[in-house]
Amino acid sequence: ASWICPAKAILCPLNVSTAHLNSVFNAIETVHEHRPVYRDAEGKLMYFIMVNGQIGRWMIGDRVGSSSGWAFVDSYAANPLLIADVSPRARFWDNHSGRFAPLEGPVSIKCVSKSDNMDQPSTDGTIFLHILSRPRLAGFYTATGRISQDEKPIYILTRQGFEKPLFLFSVEGYRWIIGEKPDIFEGLAYVDSKAKTPMEISTDATWMIGRGDSWQKEKYAKLIVSGEDGGIFKEMLRVRRTARLRETPIFNLSNNVAIPRYGFGTGALHPNDQLPIVRRAMDVGYKLLDSATAYNNEGIIGAVLRERLNRQEMFITTKVWPTELGYRHTLESFEESLQKLGTVYVDLYMIHWPFCYSDITWMECHRAKGGTWQETYKAMERLYAEGRILSLGVSNFDVRLLEETKSYAVGPHVVQNFLDILHADKDTRAFCAENNIFYQAYSLVRSVTSQEGEYPALYKLLESISKTYHRSPQSILLNFFSKVVSTSPNSEKEIPLGILTRSSRLEHIKQNLNAGEWILSQNAMDLLEQIW
Repeated sequence: ASWICPAKAILCPLNVSTAHLNSVFNAIETVHEHRPVYRDAEGKLMYFIMVNGQIGRWMIGDRVGSSSGWAFVDSYAANPLLIADVSPRARFWDNHSGRFAPLEGPVSIKCVSKSDNMDQPSTDGTIFLHILSRPRLAGFYTATGRISQDEKPIYILTRQGFEKPLFLFSVEGYRWIIGEKPDIFEGLAYVDSKAKTPMEISTDATWMIGRGDSWQKEKYAKLIVSGEDGGIFKEMLRVRRTARLRETPIFNLSNNVAIPRYGFGTGALHPNDQLPIVRRAMDVGYKLLDSATAYNNEGIIGAVLRERLNRQEMFITTKVWPTELGYRHTLESFEESLQKLGTVYVDLYMIHWPFCYSDITWMECHRAKGGTWQETYKAMERLYAEGRILSLGVSNFDVRLLEETKSYAVGPHVVQNFLDILHADKDTRAFCAENNIFYQAYSLVRSVTSQEGEYPALYKLLESISKTYHRSPQSILLNFFSKVVSTSPNSEKEIPLGILTRSSRLEHIKQNLNAGEWILSQNAMDLLEQIW
């Protein structure tokens, strides 16, 4: 009785076009898997399902929940209009003569300009709630096609993982509530507003969060709506990405998220030194902190972020360890990382290693849960679609494995590999340049820290250049790498290296961050290039 006919629903009709289907779908009152359901004039339904508990799929069929039908596209998008942004490489699979086959070209789902039964402009019907204190409440909310008792649209949080869905709905004309039942005056959070839709709620409105028997003001809460130059997913990235990366060189990833070129690596730091060292790195100007579950310092980084109150000014990377590979294991590992970091999202989430190598004792493969990097990649696609990671990447991958990532709907945006003056990783860097992937290098001065007798020609050259510039061999090499770009004969793109360094000494931390701010002569560059 609480649901009223959706005469004022704001989800725009969808024009869906495939090789064997061209139809307009309208949202109906049904919700499935935390997402709206659509129907066309012939009775075909478009709905979201989870295949084998891992693969997010928008299906066109005749029965909600069925995995059989006329066509499908694999994507975890909150609604079909977001598929192109969330899953840019996704493709429709058409049922032709009883068998599904992939179609060429991008997914074509467009918003019909305006429906006759609407009294307001049609939209993608999706918003994003950015909130720091309650991670469960953050995410994409999409209109359901249902209307509340005060005749305003009801939205649903499009995130799996909870037994009961969360709704955003209006009551008595003046309060928008987030709760499990969109027909009662109670919930987990609220904001007072007479807005007709959440998109009209003032950005200055105060959100109240339920804590036990009391309500508290939420300082960091913001509703994000579609921008003028793109849909809600692009706007979420724009608002959340580290746009405040002042006074540091950046590179724009393929999804336009800005990543600092220079990052501070936090692996292998002594446990007793981690907190002061991370503080030093931030004090001298590092905006990118590179962490991982294996480094056992996510809690340290989270503590520094809380004391500095500058989360959005930092770019945070963390990684899943190979013992946690697998779809469910990765999601669980990610939740633990978020809790330790004290944030509701990370800027970059990576697969640390593609496999667990049993002959490498420090990997502790006896703890491995038997999952694969491919399953982990699907989990990262889901996290990306939910806005919980702003970019995804892989580490220690070669070209063969990177070729396999092309079969996935998004990314990788970043590849992080070992590289130094004697190990140029040219094939991987060429692949990255050709596919617009940012190559981030670690252990760039490993050869310098090796025994001198191992590479006599290199040491002799570095000693000569060091005397000329009165700088350490490490500084010489980092300056050289700061000028290196990755190229490919099949692409005109020139992508600069991302440089990860670490040190416990303040002087070296400063030198590493400023490595590219002085000029190495062309002759010196040419000599190093010959070894490189």
